[in-house]
Amino acid sequence: MSIPFKARLVDLTNLFIAKVSNFLLTVLLFALLSRGMDRHAFGEFGYWWGIAIMIGGLLLGGLSSALVRTAVAHGSLRHLLLPMRRAWPVLFSVVLILMLGIVSLSNYTMPVLLYLALTLFGLAVQAQTVVLALLRAVEATLANAVASLLIMLLVPLSLHVMLGAERALHWVFLSLACVFSIGTIAGLVSARGHFGHLLSSNPAFPVGRGEFLKNVSSFTAVNIFSYAIVNGDFTIFRVIGTPEDFALMATCKIFFERFVVPALMVFAGAISLLVLRYPQGGVGKTVQLEVKLNPQLLVAMVLVVALFAFAYWVFAHMIRGDETTIPLLWVASAATGYFLYAVNGILFDLLVTTRPLRIVVVHVAAFVVLGITLQSVAIRIFGVPGWALGWLLFNLIVVVTLAHRGLHLRFIGWGNMAGNNKVVENR
Repeated sequence: MSIPFKARLVDLTNLFIAKVSNFLLTVLLFALLSRGMDRHAFGEFGYWWGIAIMIGGLLLGGLSSALVRTAVAHGSLRHLLLPMRRAWPVLFSVVLILMLGIVSLSNYTMPVLLYLALTLFGLAVQAQTVVLALLRAVEATLANAVASLLIMLLVPLSLHVMLGAERALHWVFLSLACVFSIGTIAGLVSARGHFGHLLSSNPAFPVGRGEFLKNVSSFTAVNIFSYAIVNGDFTIFRVIGTPEDFALMATCKIFFERFVVPALMVFAGAISLLVLRYPQGGVGKTVQLEVKLNPQLLVAMVLVVALFAFAYWVFAHMIRGDETTIPLLWVASAATGYFLYAVNGILFDLLVTTRPLRIVVVHVAAFVVLGITLQSVAIRIFGVPGWALGWLLFNLIVVVTLAHRGLHLRFIGWGNMAGNNKVVENR
């Protein structure tokens, strides 16, 4: 079976709404929070932001992706109500314990406070993510737009009121956890009809609990890979790099991972939704993504990478006001690596939906070890250029490995390009 490397218009529209609102929300939050921060403090904030997202992703990311997989394939979550009802008290207890811990430890060591606040923030972000992802899964475009707009307006306004002039990291992330929770509740309320339908309608072919747990475990493993890789080099540089190089690299990573990756995921996420619609129970079958490469597409990819590199220069010089920046050659290398990272997300979704759990886990473990080792050596020897080249090389290796069975490439010359090679397919 072949899955076309295309994006449905409705999926692109929903993802565009979500990513644009997320981009604007991130810009507003970083502009609000970076006031008064020097380059090192800004780098620390970006680092802990990534750690918080990783914590939330590890705790809830697998469950969130499995729910989206079920919703997009079957249009209902009713048959999962019982296990979800059993899971909510556990999650609520974890959140309550964390909140009580923050209150009881307010007079003790700052690292404990910080990690508790990071965990709450990570959980709040994941909860908001699954709300919007489920709306995209059921193609609720209007509800998705309304919920995204509410979140984009409420979160910065609430943060401005709650935060004040305080910039201590534990208070910043605790405030972020509260305001993201407010945004999530607003999104749920605004789209309550769609969520009611998801929880009340009967699926034609309900997924079994065993298959659902397999999806949860596999997506959790993939999340471990994603978060370990994007935070691993950050941590390595923070430990073995100089403070100046760390600040330089941190600005570049914050730009790409908070602004560029969401843009790349508009198209990559739309293709992933096609993959996630692959029928449940198809594990083990030969399924490939069919990609038609032509010179026009390759030129477009080069132009996109160049645009990202120029956008970084604007961000670093004109928005951040940094006096020194990474040379554009190394920025272009990092940009290409992030482009491949987005492609890897699609290939990992294909791996989860078509291969057994043990295969997914083996791939994840091998890639994490390879990525950490490669980046450690490259950063220690070459510093910032080593990080950029190591990131590119690692993602290229992952693409080649996952594409070995999951990707079918067709090369089309200028003279053979047909009108049916569209990247967008209307419903």
